[in-house]
Amino acid sequence: MSGLDTFSEGQIIYKNLHYENNHNKLTFLRRKNMGFVYQFHHLLKEFTAVENVALSAMILGIDKHKSLSEASKILEKFDLSDRLNHFPSQLSGGEKQRVAMARALINRPELIFLDEPTGNLDKSTSKEVIRFLNNIAEEYNSSVIVATHDQEFRSFGDKILTMDSGIFV
Repeated sequence: MSGLDTFSEGQIIYKNLHYENNHNKLTFLRRKNMGFVYQFHHLLKEFTAVENVALSAMILGIDKHKSLSEASKILEKFDLSDRLNHFPSQLSGGEKQRVAMARALINRPELIFLDEPTGNLDKSTSKEVIRFLNNIAEEYNSSVIVATHDQEFRSFGDKILTMDSGIFV
């Protein structure tokens, strides 16, 4: 659905863009309208938490000062205002995942894709991360699509689809 992988049948159209025909336009669409959070945070180790988040805004052409300011604000929403200038190696697993979520949300995407975002977290940290995500997605009016085995997400979703052996059940 995000266009990161190719598909073998059917078609995907989002905002009148046919995915299979427009690789460059799809890249721009993803950059501007979609946020991604993976099981592993993929933070850049050379950058602080605030710089990791601001980088997504700077890629869209937002100046560095405004990007850092917006990154600070969203990290504050994830209860990380005291960790802004910490490098990934100085953050806990839950903090790293919240930084990754802030990075995915800084550009206020319409769609947020999460792939096992709590897979490496303990149960209480998972609940906390889900709560932060829910609050911000609601505030930004973003749709959230989660692929997960974590049953805690059941309370989060408006619609839940279950897949077994590649088939929705």
